[in-house]
Amino acid sequence: MYGDSMNVVYFIGNGFDLNLNLKTSYQDFLEFYKKVKNDSPKIFEFKREIDENYLDWVDLEVNLGKYTEKLGSSACFEEIHRDLIDELANYLTLIQDDFSKKYLHKIDKNKFIKDLYSPEKYLDTANYRAINSYFKAQKNIRDVTIITLNYTDIIESILDLSKGKARYSNIPVDMSSSAPTEKLNIQQILHLHGTVEENMVLGVDNINQVLNENLKTELDVQESIVKPLCNRVSGHAIDQDCIRRLNNANLICIFGSSIGETDETWWKLIAEQVKKRDCRLIVFMHEPNLSKRRGQEKRRLARACWKRFSNDELPENRVFFAFNKEMFKL
Repeated sequence: MYGDSMNVVYFIGNGFDLNLNLKTSYQDFLEFYKKVKNDSPKIFEFKREIDENYLDWVDLEVNLGKYTEKLGSSACFEEIHRDLIDELANYLTLIQDDFSKKYLHKIDKNKFIKDLYSPEKYLDTANYRAINSYFKAQKNIRDVTIITLNYTDIIESILDLSKGKARYSNIPVDMSSSAPTEKLNIQQILHLHGTVEENMVLGVDNINQVLNENLKTELDVQESIVKPLCNRVSGHAIDQDCIRRLNNANLICIFGSSIGETDETWWKLIAEQVKKRDCRLIVFMHEPNLSKRRGQEKRRLARACWKRFSNDELPENRVFFAFNKEMFKL
């Protein structure tokens, strides 16, 4: 299939669910979490810490790495980490079930499919022209892999796919309303951080983001909180599938992610792909304070965002940024 089609890989973050008005932010979860009863003194102390420094804890994973400084043993950490994952799974299950019952039928599936097929249409005119010659050289058949950083099954629900089928099968999607030569295949939907049902990964990107010098040497702690290691020891090979797809991508699109430090490994891998191969990257960014009157600010924001990927200069005509677009407004 690789030789006959254009390979597109999406990295989709929590901004996708938020875009559909789901209350899936860590801020929403923490409001729920603080109210859950638990008799453990360690959990009580942890929740008090969250309550007293609430704005900091909106970035839950970063602050979890910092909070290890206040823990005296790996057993304390495991108790807190286990409780966080279980209650986060419970909360998100309620959210996705409510969405499926009340709102799924209102979602414009056809727009979702069309956006998956042609994200380039959301680029500003100059960037669209710059990337267009590259797209003309590619096939009209596009094989799409969706790598989601979300625990929810919202994408599968919209496409009416089971998780198992989404991971292992080629799924042709009806593009009949578009040109007859266009074809979109959903190759895989990969949950890099697991789902509410299994293999949930919650933590930091590397051991340097764990501030407790004693705990960071504990193998049990490392395998629980360091995301790449947690994925490796889980044995599901989803991370390997993600790398394989990235290595064959003609186009990589990132949507709904802050490009945060707790997934730094993946942003570096994406940057290496763009620098070493003839592929393209489109990053969709939500910047509510960006003024339409000052279009030049987009370039400054693009350079600043690229620094989260790489210390090299922003590659001209290979990396494109789209700000505040209607992509995936369903």
